[in-house]
Amino acid sequence: MSAGVVGFALILLVAIMLAGKYLRVKLKFLQKILLPSSIIAGILALVAGDQVIGRLADVINWDWLADGGLFTEDIYTVWSSLPGLLISVVFATLFLGARIPKPGRVVKLAGPQLSIGIAYGSGQYVVGLLLAVLILAPLFDVDEKFGALIEIAFEGGHGTAAGMQPAFDDVGMPEATDLALAMATVGLVAGIIVGMGFLNWAVRKGKTQVIKNIDQQSESELQGLYTSDEQVSAGKQTARPNSIEPLTLHMAVVGVAIIIGWLLLELITWIENMLWGQPDSVFVSEGDDTTLLGYIPLFPLAMIGGVIVQLFLDKTGRTELIDHEMMKRIQGLGLDLLIASALATISLSVIADYWQAFVLLSVVG
Repeated sequence: MSAGVVGFALILLVAIMLAGKYLRVKLKFLQKILLPSSIIAGILALVAGDQVIGRLADVINWDWLADGGLFTEDIYTVWSSLPGLLISVVFATLFLGARIPKPGRVVKLAGPQLSIGIAYGSGQYVVGLLLAVLILAPLFDVDEKFGALIEIAFEGGHGTAAGMQPAFDDVGMPEATDLALAMATVGLVAGIIVGMGFLNWAVRKGKTQVIKNIDQQSESELQGLYTSDEQVSAGKQTARPNSIEPLTLHMAVVGVAIIIGWLLLELITWIENMLWGQPDSVFVSEGDDTTLLGYIPLFPLAMIGGVIVQLFLDKTGRTELIDHEMMKRIQGLGLDLLIASALATISLSVIADYWQAFVLLSVVG
């Protein structure tokens, strides 16, 4: 595949993102449910491709659209590879640009969030696996591991679902990626609708402390835009542009964090292989080889790589070289493109093949 195809696929994707934003600004019902432009763009690209328009064109004999809709197979090949790459960018930026607090402070700040996160995640695993073992496997011949998709899609979201693709492929369930991405969309939309319903109820009952009128959001807030009199910083320049563009510097640091994460992944995989991952390993008897760490995706270790880079900057007194707001912009760009490309390349045929499991997992989730 040529570099020109890759470049055009990226240009086309950001153009579709603009179309998604335009619809968000113009359509009131999209504003009411607070649907992100990246999801709108992903759905647009999915509809315009071979799985919707392409099939309709085949039925009505529009040969010029029947081969792949508005996009070529090469375009979809590029888009399908983006989520697994971009999720590492999203996670690598999480702790970059903000001084890492002391362990006691971390526990105080993150402890409650970690506790509720573990509670939600554990509950979703338990409910999902019970559903898979008791209903999906015996009635629909679905692998019990599909029960994990509730946690991956609902608490994890689109980024986690896309980032888990290599692990899904390794354990022999590649179709789980499409189901997880579709379920993440269901979870996001349902969460917004249910959450807004509870918020409306709470405001009417006088149970809210900040929002007293559910209609107090301005038109610009609903559209997701800033007005001309609102001063919002997208990040500060930490390097002089005549030496290096500040955005380039921040992207370079993200790249270093991902490389460190990749080295950590290679290291723990090598250690596992030496100890128990192969039949001739130190602690493994013949025929009893086990692999666990080899299924770990890159993105959580990219986050650790970001922490290592930030700790190094803190220790050397160079914390100010990286701006957290700039890192958030890089993270947002990566997440937007990730979600749009992931939704654009969902296999509707896979969802159709597993529709019983998809519906049950989504409803139970």
